[in-house]
Amino acid sequence: MAEAFRQAGDQDETQLFIELVYHGLGRTKAGTTWKELMDADLSFFRGPPPSR
Repeated sequence: MAEAFRQAGDQDETQLFIELVYHGLGRTKAGTTWKELMDADLSFFRGPPPSR
């Protein structure tokens, strides 16, 4: 999925879905890995990801 988002490019919709996945994963190892994979500024929504 990360590769598909990278190929989609820097579109507003792409950035929104990247961030939604990140927030859905929360403060887990998967969330950290996702953020590293995407290497993107995940700042569309303000505030910390939900705690698990």
